[in-house]
Amino acid sequence: MKCEGRTIAEKYLLPESEYAPHGGCFPIIIKGTGMVGTITVSGLAQEEDHKVVVQAIRHFMEVM
Repeated sequence: MKCEGRTIAEKYLLPESEYAPHGGCFPIIIKGTGMVGTITVSGLAQEEDHKVVVQAIRHFMEVM
C-alpha cells in the first residue's frame, strides 16, 4: 500500500486505530467452510515475522 500511496483506511476501509498493515499473519481457510482463524507471529521485523509463519506452515504441511 505504501508504494501505492494509500493507507489501509483508504484501500480497505479499515480504521487505522484498530488495524495495522504488517507482515506476519496468514488466514487459515478451510475449503467449503471459509476462514476459521489466523496464524500470527509478531516481535521481529515484519519480513522476519512473515518468514517464520511461512516456515511453520511448510513444516505443518510436510508432517500432514
